[in-house]
Amino acid sequence: MRKRKRFRKATAMVCLVSLAAGFSGCGEKEEKKTMRVITDQRLYDKVDMAARFMEGIHSRIRVEIQTLPGEGPERETEIEKLRTEIMAGKGPDVYLLESDQDNIAEVRSYLLENPYQAMQSGALAPLDEYMEGDSYWENSTYNEAFLKAGRFDGRQYIIPLSGYWFVLAQKSGIDEIEGDTLWEWIERAEVSSDIQQKVALRGIWQGAGRWMQPAVDYENQEVFFDKEEWKEFVKQWVSFLESTDAMIEESGSGFSLNFIESVGYEPGTTLRLIPDMNGHKVASVGSYGAVGMSSDYKEESYELIMLLLNERTRKYKEEKHDRELPVLDGWIDFSGAPLQENAVQNWMSSADEHVAQEVVECLREIENVYFMTEAEWNLYTELSALIFDRYEPSIQMEQKISEIADTTWNIYKKLVSE
Repeated sequence: MRKRKRFRKATAMVCLVSLAAGFSGCGEKEEKKTMRVITDQRLYDKVDMAARFMEGIHSRIRVEIQTLPGEGPERETEIEKLRTEIMAGKGPDVYLLESDQDNIAEVRSYLLENPYQAMQSGALAPLDEYMEGDSYWENSTYNEAFLKAGRFDGRQYIIPLSGYWFVLAQKSGIDEIEGDTLWEWIERAEVSSDIQQKVALRGIWQGAGRWMQPAVDYENQEVFFDKEEWKEFVKQWVSFLESTDAMIEESGSGFSLNFIESVGYEPGTTLRLIPDMNGHKVASVGSYGAVGMSSDYKEESYELIMLLLNERTRKYKEEKHDRELPVLDGWIDFSGAPLQENAVQNWMSSADEHVAQEVVECLREIENVYFMTEAEWNLYTELSALIFDRYEPSIQMEQKISEIADTTWNIYKKLVSE
């Protein structure tokens, strides 16, 4: 007891001396750090849970979440305002945003319109020093192909949190489509007697932006998109479409082709990741996290992002603390699939174990990952229009295919040159 009393007296003396010298602060509470987070509406619930957990374990941190409007002029206005702030060095601490998806026809603005360019611009902070000391990256089941998409010049700027990949869902007891490349899939389907296979592969246009990935190298400012090869493939695929038009009503439902989903698969369904023209197993980034270069709380911002991936919230609950805080389960939204195997079962809570394992197998196969840009959007929208207009007398098919290829190549060239 005496020692404790002497310590208190000494503290009091220091306070008196400090006050006499014109200093203040003894007995005052330390000012809270306010971390500002920008997110999209679809991600808000999980981001809010992460923010509440962060505030619960750090008494001196306050998390302020700013949610972007869903669409329309309000979204445009807010994004322009934020871009001005970012350029002035007053951007948010944390970006938790969604990326574009290939087969959605709505036109939306995105805060980081091209994440590749955002990484080069200096707006985002490199995260390597925090990742190197984080045991999550040593022991996780996260597919590191996704990390490569968020890396520039050897540094990690963006951490993808969910992804989209294109799968062929096949009921049990039906013969598989053979082949390692999209070319081979179409060639085999053309000569196959299985009408269900033929009709299913008519739908590959929904993932037209991923037929040839990687399409560019931003670091070396190279365009890999091969116009001539792409044109030849599209000609073959259009011919395949025309030869199967009459089969649609006879097709049955043994196959379906779509982006990976958390629900809707029958028990026993087999999933095959659709390859690109060169046999690459491709996915795009669905949502992601990044830290602003202007942030004064970079380490804490990284910590907040990682709550959406790691098991820290679950372990906190297992330790039975007095305070009850939100528990996250390794995925951020229903639309995009999780990028770590141990979160798939949580994401697919209504699916049987076999289907969940099929999703895990697809995740393991992914080797090329990209952020969707206006070039991929151009491929999807132009090819969609071509499909529906192909019987119009005014359509010059080869010329139109060539125009789409040229325009897309030019967009890629512009993107890597900016």
